[in-house]
Amino acid sequence: MTSQPVELSRRRFLVGAGASAAGALALPSLWPRYAFATPGQPATGDALVVVFLRGGADGLSLVPPFSDTTGYQALRGAGTANSVAVAAPNASNPAAALDLQATLSGHSFGLHPAMSGLKGVWDAGDLAIIHAAGMPSSESSSRSHFEATDYWERGSASLSVTNGWLARYLTSAGIGGALPAIAYDSAVPMSLRGNKGSMAMNSVESFNVEGFWDAGLGNDALSHVYTTGTVDPLVQQGADTLAAVALVEAENPLQYDTHAALYPADGPGQWLGQGLREVACLLRSDVGLRIACVDLSGWDHHDSMGSPAGGLTAAFAGGLSDALAAFHQDLGSLMNEVTVVTMSEFGRTIGLNGSGGTDHGRGSAVFVMGGSVNGGLYGNYPSGPLDDGPEGDLEVQNDFRRPLAEVVTKRLGNATLSQVFPGYAHAGDLGLCTT
Repeated sequence: MTSQPVELSRRRFLVGAGASAAGALALPSLWPRYAFATPGQPATGDALVVVFLRGGADGLSLVPPFSDTTGYQALRGAGTANSVAVAAPNASNPAAALDLQATLSGHSFGLHPAMSGLKGVWDAGDLAIIHAAGMPSSESSSRSHFEATDYWERGSASLSVTNGWLARYLTSAGIGGALPAIAYDSAVPMSLRGNKGSMAMNSVESFNVEGFWDAGLGNDALSHVYTTGTVDPLVQQGADTLAAVALVEAENPLQYDTHAALYPADGPGQWLGQGLREVACLLRSDVGLRIACVDLSGWDHHDSMGSPAGGLTAAFAGGLSDALAAFHQDLGSLMNEVTVVTMSEFGRTIGLNGSGGTDHGRGSAVFVMGGSVNGGLYGNYPSGPLDDGPEGDLEVQNDFRRPLAEVVTKRLGNATLSQVFPGYAHAGDLGLCTT
């Protein structure tokens, strides 16, 4: 609410509400980008929470192949003063991996030492990992943040696909309601564009139409202008916005904010944690939310990644882990009806650059978390030692849509896979979740 009255025209209201050319609606507040099911109707499918690690998260740091001494360890500077290599498990070494006791293509894998929170989720059997995942080079090998992010969020590199994969899921499954999907951001992400019910927010508390001394009086006045059932799509968007605001106000999601102490209070994980915390509140309030998108930006670590015992990458890995583990603990048994998926536009180069960092690469790691997830390490991974090669990449051996497609068909329900991922030929489920 502003301290001075503001004249809010019809055009300004719709712009403020974030109406996009794609038909998606972005509201003036509430944090993450989400996907949710209603706890009262588990048969309708899980709520889906998509966490996008923007900037290109280094899967080789998050899930290091620590046994690859002549490839990964050597290329990451093991044994040198500038090493960013995660060492083999050793309880007395703070830079050592947390042993997953999982092997793939002859390699042994662990989690980054800062990720003890997610190690607990792994031990509980609720975490699946798909390494060397990304967009197949046959479609695109782009290392442009803009292009690669766009392809992941559209679920395709084809220029003929102009909306987002989450928007297509909502349409395919026939999901509506006042608040089917939200993005914790200032605008609806590409993944939700094309669904008119998707909205963006900065926080539950500030989720309202701004520009009036009294928000309630302002909403009441606008309700006489933006009426439902109209043939005018802009007027209908305004009505839908007001309906969502009214729903959130009536259900008062923050009454369920009873586990704030679980979430990170500082560092990179603070922002993700605040978003997931509000997602948990919305889920408990049973407003019908099906999709939530939450970002953790800042993974473009070209410089000074630092030691796994306490550098830049360690701070981000720890923040991600702590926030996800807190969400898992916060929801408890409700995690049986929630699936969380992480995404990142690409991974990092295998070898270090001259600035103690890594450059834009290809394959990264995808995490899938939930009460109906079969914990484990899935998919393919290069055999033999990693080789820096001509472009210095961990090659993509797992199409990122493969785990997403399994989650859509097994956990979200009532969706047509060919509509969600047009042009994608599903190679079969990995077995990472149950129906």
